[in-house]
Amino acid sequence: MAVRLIVLSENVTFRVDVAGRPTLVVRLARPSYATSAAHLRSELMWIEALRRDVGLSTPTPVPGADGDLLQPIRDEAGGTWSVVAFEFVAGTVLEDRDDIPRWFQEIGAVTAVLHRHARQWTPPAGFGRFTWVLADLVGPTARWGDWRRAELSATQRSVLERAEARACDILADRTGSRDPAESVGLIHADLRPSNAMTHSDAMTNADALTVIDFDDCGYGYYLYDFGPR
Repeated sequence: MAVRLIVLSENVTFRVDVAGRPTLVVRLARPSYATSAAHLRSELMWIEALRRDVGLSTPTPVPGADGDLLQPIRDEAGGTWSVVAFEFVAGTVLEDRDDIPRWFQEIGAVTAVLHRHARQWTPPAGFGRFTWVLADLVGPTARWGDWRRAELSATQRSVLERAEARACDILADRTGSRDPAESVGLIHADLRPSNAMTHSDAMTNADALTVIDFDDCGYGYYLYDFGPR
């Protein structure tokens, strides 16, 4: 067996080869991000529901020897990392292709499938994910930090202030008069070219799309899933 690092970002992700063949992708979730084990299990619940209910192409979660999809490990400093494994999917990350724009329509169609499922699906007991509403995106409580803490010139700060105000105005205009259930629901929240893979579909002998990395999925504006393009 061979293990090699794939990505080091907010999580640590490895590829596991068995007998010389890529078999698993193993993700170690950073201790401070997920709010609880139930939070992580909920991500896997939605992935499994999407695979079962609408046949979404996304890597299959793989349980450990004890049958549990979530495996805690402790590091030398005493911190606990939550580990999940997925079946390896052969393909090309969309971000690495030269023809990204031609896939936007396909990503949009997949996004529509995700949103339709979210509106119709009744999550099981214990399901819980964080939110991606306005206070989580901008301002002092933003999950990825407040841009105002960055070292900015007066001109840069002014431009960003205007951009934020304009974006908030547009969002209010698009969602303010609607039933919240029509505007907000369970979303992928990071559906960008680095989280989509192209692969050959054996049934159709054509390129198909696989969605990966539901680590950020949560309750937010459906419109947000179109932002990362």
